[in-house]
Amino acid sequence: MLSLKEKVLTHAFDCFKARTAFIISQKHHIVEKDGLKFQFNFYDRSVYTGDHPPREESKDPLLPPYPPHILATHLQNGAAHNIQINLYSFKPGHVVISSDNPSDRQGDPLNDTDFHAFSQFLLDFGNKGIGYYNSGNESGCSQLHKHIQYIPTEDFPIADVMSKGKNLPWLYYSKKIEWFSPECVKDAWNDLTSRMKSGKFGDDIKHFNFVLTKHHAFLVPRKQARHRLGITLNSLGVCGQFFTYEEKFESMKDHPIDIVRDLCYAI
Repeated sequence: MLSLKEKVLTHAFDCFKARTAFIISQKHHIVEKDGLKFQFNFYDRSVYTGDHPPREESKDPLLPPYPPHILATHLQNGAAHNIQINLYSFKPGHVVISSDNPSDRQGDPLNDTDFHAFSQFLLDFGNKGIGYYNSGNESGCSQLHKHIQYIPTEDFPIADVMSKGKNLPWLYYSKKIEWFSPECVKDAWNDLTSRMKSGKFGDDIKHFNFVLTKHHAFLVPRKQARHRLGITLNSLGVCGQFFTYEEKFESMKDHPIDIVRDLCYAI
């Protein structure tokens, strides 16, 4: 019987072979500003020409039926999610973990099934990788149906900084997690959302990114998703991974800190 990890990776490579899913970027450039590193990943135009705000669609892509190979499994044992290979994957194994309840919406609070789903992925992949939730339209989400995501990589330079508790020019909250059990993930969610609501700007914050990686949980409040320079940031962006078209890089390369600060809550 295949493990969750084996199912996901098998379906991912089947999707890439059948061209029902793609690696979104094959080229990148690393920028360092004021001691902070950011990686600009350039969209592969042969597979991706999107980059638009979330919108209602006649057929919700996060609900069945799905294209061939996209559905890796239906996650249970405390979770209640359809596991799909991300159509535009950052890395092999990048999955969309979508609620199997058609009425759930992006921006709804996470619940016990979500905590179980995060836990199953992080533990099955060796307590490594990144799990995240783009909560609310201005968090950088691209779909309106409730979903979380997981990627088996930890290459997130700003997450490294946040895990050390260092100051950044935008507001964030962090909590160390020794073990990604459902109970620990739930405790981190409750702690960080409570601190956000009682902290600076608490009454104004409606959108945020919730991230699990590097034995930490992070919460980054968001003001808006898209910057005037033409880039949208989600949870990966606030952790140091930017996605844009190569021709826009020149206008952005000197301003990665400004981009994050403008889209979050400057402090």
